Amino acid sequence: MELAELSTGLLRQAVAAYMDLAWEGATPPERTSSLASLTGLADDASAEELLAWEGFEREGTNGGTRRVQLRLGNARYPHMKLSLERLRESGQWVFSVDTHDRHLPPEALGASFAALQQSNEELKMRIEQRWADLGLDTARARLRDFVAREGDRPEQAQSKGYALLVDDDPDILDVERIVVERAGYHALLAASGDEALEKAEACGCQIALALVDIMMPGKSGYELVEELRSKKALSGPVLFLTAMMAGTVRDELCDKVLHKPFDIEELRQTMKAALARA
Repeated sequence: MELAELSTGLLRQAVAAYMDLAWEGATPPERTSSLASLTGLADDASAEELLAWEGFEREGTNGGTRRVQLRLGNARYPHMKLSLERLRESGQWVFSVDTHDRHLPPEALGASFAALQQSNEELKMRIEQRWADLGLDTARARLRDFVAREGDRPEQAQSKGYALLVDDDPDILDVERIVVERAGYHALLAASGDEALEKAEACGCQIALALVDIMMPGKSGYELVEELRSKKALSGPVLFLTAMMAGTVRDELCDKVLHKPFDIEELRQTMKAALARA
C-alpha cells in the first residue's frame, strides 16, 4: 500500500487479528495490552503521525523510516513483533510478523528453543493469512500474488546452469524458482540444508547460483554452504535470504545478504548484481 493509505483504522485491524491468534484467550501483560490499544494514537492521525507514534520501535535509514514494530509477543514468547515495513524497491508498505527469534547462531540453539522457533513460525503464518483474509497488504500476499500471476508463464530455455534454492518457507521457494528460471537457470528446490545437500549430490552438477535461508530445521545455511564449498560443488555466488537481524549474519560466507521481507524486484536486482560480480 502507498504511504497515504496507512491509517489508525488499518493498524487497529492488524493488531486485533494479531492479538486474537497470538494470545489465544490468555491475558497479556499490562504493557502489551497498552500497546495493543494504541494508546495516544489519534483515530484521524495522518500516515506521518502514525509512523512517528511513540509506541513503535523503529528502524530508519538516510531515506527515512523503513520499518516500525510493535512488540506484542505471544502466549509462549514475549518478543514477537507486528511489523509495518517499507519495501526497498517499490516503496510500498506491508504488514508482516517478525518472530524475533532468529538472532542466535544456529549452532547455539537447543532443542527446546528450536521447537519454540517452529511454533513461532507457524503462528506467524496464521497471523499473516488472517491479515490477507481481511484484505490487509502483507509481504506474504505479495509473494503469492506474484506466483499466481507469473507461475504459468513459459520459462526461459535453461542454459546458464543450476541454481540451488533452499528455504523452509514454500512461498519464498515458489518466488525464487520463478525468478531464477526467468533468468535462465534450472532450479533445484530444497526445504532444508540436508535436503539441499542430497539434491546437489544427486545432481552431480556445479551450482552456478545459491539462494539460501540460514535458520532451517537440521543443517543450517552456514553449514550447507561450507559443506558445498568443501566438496567444490559451488561455482557461483551465494545469497543469504534471512529474517536474522542486520549485523548478526556471517556475511563472509556469502556474496550478499537479503533481509526478509523483500521486494521481488529487490531479489532480481540483488541476484543480478551478485552474478555480475562473480
